[in-house]
Amino acid sequence: MPKKRRRPTPAAKTQPLRKAPADLRMPRYDNVRGLVMYIVILSNMFLGTLMAHSEEPGKDYALLYILLCFGESFSMQLFVFCAGYFGRRYLEQPERMVHRLFDCTAMFLFARILAFVAQAIAYGSLFRFPYFLSMDFYMLAMGLWLLAVYPFRKLPPWVLIPAAFVLGCLLIILPGTWVQTNLIFKKFLFLLPFFAVGLFWKDEYLDILSPYNQKVVGSTGAIAVLLFLSRLPQTYRAEFVYSEESSAFLTSDFVLWQRPLLRLGVYAVSVLSCLCVLLLLPRGRVPLLTAAGGRTLQIYVFHIFFVLLYNVRSNPLKTALLNIPLGWAVVCALGITFVVWAVLSLKPVGIPLLYTKKASDWAANACIALWKRLPHRKTA
Repeated sequence: MPKKRRRPTPAAKTQPLRKAPADLRMPRYDNVRGLVMYIVILSNMFLGTLMAHSEEPGKDYALLYILLCFGESFSMQLFVFCAGYFGRRYLEQPERMVHRLFDCTAMFLFARILAFVAQAIAYGSLFRFPYFLSMDFYMLAMGLWLLAVYPFRKLPPWVLIPAAFVLGCLLIILPGTWVQTNLIFKKFLFLLPFFAVGLFWKDEYLDILSPYNQKVVGSTGAIAVLLFLSRLPQTYRAEFVYSEESSAFLTSDFVLWQRPLLRLGVYAVSVLSCLCVLLLLPRGRVPLLTAAGGRTLQIYVFHIFFVLLYNVRSNPLKTALLNIPLGWAVVCALGITFVVWAVLSLKPVGIPLLYTKKASDWAANACIALWKRLPHRKTA
């Protein structure tokens, strides 16, 4: 009896392998990271310049300050949130986590070298060692956040996330201690809750609303945040611009029991701002924005070089922006930021980081192989 030929099912038809990497990208979160990188460059390069304009006596630049507060309320928070969202896979396999730790350390050292070169150019001396920056610390913090949550990875989210927020709120009531005087450690603990939220975040949470309702809810929430910031006194707004280090200069304005409540309010506004941005940004691919979000690492590492060169006291560009009207200063800052952001998102810029990653992978594999060869005692 002749055998019947089976017709190929639709599931059997596969796409070419070369298209798989593009299909595995998540454009929504690439768009988020691309926007965040633009705001981070703008903030790190021109925040001090724009703030100097807003503090001129006899002039009221409340709108500018409100917009700066709104941007600062979600920029680094979403950056760390995405790090937790994509870092969840490293907690499942110890070897992958070791590779991640070596990668973060290698990128931190690479950023240190860039800082050394930038300061050598700025000050004209090859023997001037760069001071420790909070910007390049974030490269190392990506691995430290993984280490911090690794012992508690099996805890349910309703335990780990509130505990991280409580820790961030209690941090502000410890004046005079090493924890309070160390800016790097304060930044690490302040942003830890957003990393924890990213670990447990699911994309389905946003899909509960229809695309139209997402835009309505996101725009309504953003307007509500802006109105709330406009009604706040200047002292309270400073908490959003200097959220990580504000406890160092706001402790005299608030009594002990008010400080955790202030930090809790900052967390609440930041969470709402992050949700609004997630809802408003498109889910599909956007020209230039999605590509920049897929190359966040190279943008963040190399932008440190431009930040250090710009913040030199004798920089003529910085002097010019301080002496022109605020409107033109804002336009120039936005334009320069876009040029730096677009150039650093080009693919050739990331070539040095590829060789850095290969070196870190080699070191990680060597350490893993050495660990496996060590004699381990079997416990009964």
